[in-house]
Amino acid sequence: MSQRQRMTSDFALYLALFGVLRILSAFWFTPRYSEFTDFHYPFAQLSDYGLYPFVHYWLEYPPLFPYLSVGIYRLLALAWPAGGPEHFQAYGLALQGTMALFDVGSAVFLYRIVARQADKVRAGFAGGAFCLTFLASFAGAGFFDGMALFFILWCLDAFLEERPYPAGLALGLGFATKLFPLALLPALIKFRRSSGEAARLVLAALIAAGLFWGSFFAVNSELAVMPLKANAIRQPWETVWALLEGHYGIGYLGWQLAPGQPAPEVPAAAVEAVKRMESTRSSGLSPVHRMRVLSRFSTDLSAFPGSTRGGLYLLAGLIFLALFAATWSGLPTKDARRAVPYGGYLLLLFLLYSKGWSPQFSIVPAALLLAVYPTPGGAGALLAWTAIHFVEMPLWLYTFSVTDRGPAVLQAVVAARTLFLAVLAWSFYRGARQK
Repeated sequence: MSQRQRMTSDFALYLALFGVLRILSAFWFTPRYSEFTDFHYPFAQLSDYGLYPFVHYWLEYPPLFPYLSVGIYRLLALAWPAGGPEHFQAYGLALQGTMALFDVGSAVFLYRIVARQADKVRAGFAGGAFCLTFLASFAGAGFFDGMALFFILWCLDAFLEERPYPAGLALGLGFATKLFPLALLPALIKFRRSSGEAARLVLAALIAAGLFWGSFFAVNSELAVMPLKANAIRQPWETVWALLEGHYGIGYLGWQLAPGQPAPEVPAAAVEAVKRMESTRSSGLSPVHRMRVLSRFSTDLSAFPGSTRGGLYLLAGLIFLALFAATWSGLPTKDARRAVPYGGYLLLLFLLYSKGWSPQFSIVPAALLLAVYPTPGGAGALLAWTAIHFVEMPLWLYTFSVTDRGPAVLQAVVAARTLFLAVLAWSFYRGARQK
């Protein structure tokens, strides 16, 4: 057996160990905060009262994950009473296990991408490093960002294999999960082999996004468009934009009512459902959670905290568009493998421009870093990236955010993170330009 074949076998073993570790971790290690149980469970619980996302209420995320969440909730209700303590616990475990499977898939696609660009030795290194990084385990323990990453890597892998329909399907599903995977599209068009390939890819993406998001416009267009409207007006958090506005908190999206200010009107069925949910033992809603759930039944965004420097953000958007246009024109069009570093560059530009940042987003740059730099140097950069996020969470979030040192720590974190992403984005672009 050759060395490369042994590395392939070794990687399969690492992958199996990684999957088992992640799934068993769901039973033995409880995260201090999980969006699955703290955020998504109450919305899934609304299905007990005949209320469903983008039919009766909206969320700031596109529909794919909310319906995966509801589906798992309803499926588990066949075994445990919905809303009960066993059901609540099983829901969190099921979603952690589901994200573990997506992460296993991401590791496989990362291996395949690097194997085509370099060799199986480096591919095994990149895939193994992804399995070992704490960021993958952290993100999958309570967040669904690994699901969006899975579709990004699947899209790149299919594109490199000259399979435009699966690449477009993955891109469309990624967009129906979170908005930012769409940033890959210019890279796929730039390095297409033919105009026919680009047309097939875009067609598949439109069909997937249309089925899993666009179809809701026919059901309730006001609710279907809300992920775009809410993210456009919402207050920035944990980014340069947030610091410029003097906001040093996390990314809460919900009503922020002044004393005596009435809440926007919501359907009586929603109010009654929330009251009944509050009486359940396992998922009783805090006042903040209650306000957040009820706020999604109204399309009136006037009571939501919004950006105070919209003009500055718009100007910055024009600068980012100019930067994209300038860098686009300098790229050679040959060699589809350039789509990986250039796609990474575009994704990082999107994250740099984004109003908000949450620590779980870190899994996406981590995987892109290993895809472009499957070397010890890349692993060293990944360690530095992990260190930045350790300072942000848990140090800032759980320690310094409630003391007078919080603003200074967050400023340092935002500066380090922004510099890291900017340097990495420029490095990706240079890699895409290399002859």
